[in-house]
Amino acid sequence: MPPEKEDLKAKLLAQAEIAIEAMLKDPKVNPQMSLSEMEQAVGVVSTNLERQMMQELVARSQAESVKVCARCGGKLRNKGKRRKIVESVRGEIEVERSYYTCVECGTSSFPPRSATWLKRDGL
Repeated sequence: MPPEKEDLKAKLLAQAEIAIEAMLKDPKVNPQMSLSEMEQAVGVVSTNLERQMMQELVARSQAESVKVCARCGGKLRNKGKRRKIVESVRGEIEVERSYYTCVECGTSSFPPRSATWLKRDGL
């Protein structure tokens, strides 16, 4: 496996371990739990891990992003980093990405654009 993927794997495994330890330390997680309570506890951890994984993958995809305007093919100018909350198939995630504007047509871009973008105060 390439070193950058090994680094990502190590980071994600560390996040998963922290989340699992937190769940197991919760006094509500005990042998007397109902099946529904177990599903709830595991579901919270699972959802949080999915979001963390998505945030890491999106952040690391910055280097892979195309620097050409999707609208006109013009050159994109980097305007610095911005934060956004996006709604992905796995739920809301916060991403910090480079923000671009096209020097030809002025279109703004915050790649990747495959998610539904949500407006949030201050983001």
